[in-house]
Amino acid sequence: YSFYSGGHYFMSMAYLAGWRGPVNEAEDPYPYPDSSPAGLPVRKHVQQMRIIPGKSSPTGNDLIKQAVMNDGAVYASYYHNNYYWNPAHNSYNFPGSGWGNHAVTLVGWDDDFDKNKFTSVPSGNGAYIVKNSWGADWGENGYYYISYYDSRFGYETMCAFHSADTPDNYAAVYSYDPLGWVANLGIGN
Repeated sequence: YSFYSGGHYFMSMAYLAGWRGPVNEAEDPYPYPDSSPAGLPVRKHVQQMRIIPGKSSPTGNDLIKQAVMNDGAVYASYYHNNYYWNPAHNSYNFPGSGWGNHAVTLVGWDDDFDKNKFTSVPSGNGAYIVKNSWGADWGENGYYYISYYDSRFGYETMCAFHSADTPDNYAAVYSYDPLGWVANLGIGN
């Protein structure tokens, strides 16, 4: 992928499992022109990552909530279209179809978030609290609410980075596949 083509959790898992990051955001701010600077110090060694299956219904949030409680934050993707953004309440609800086109960090939830605070009013209350990558000037200091009833959020596989140690815990990481799972081939069954 080019620098502005996005990515997915497989890429971030490979990056972190290979101990090539994370780095301090202040040293590699988003958006950084064209590429990240070389030679930034790695701040942690990620030791465990969890894959969280997507939910099957708007209220099927138990695994997602448990992952946030256990791991502190969860990578999730959804379909973003500014038409469904409500700046008055820093809220978002997409009722349509389509593949995810944006990733965020899920950090919490509010089961009582009023459904009437969304531009496209869902059939029930409740919202995830997410942190966006677009900076503190967007949303509520970079955070906002996504409805439990959003048609894309939480339905795709998510991941959490559970355990990270100081970068001096081991001398090296040994791997035969430094890029992780980047492609697959198959013929169906």
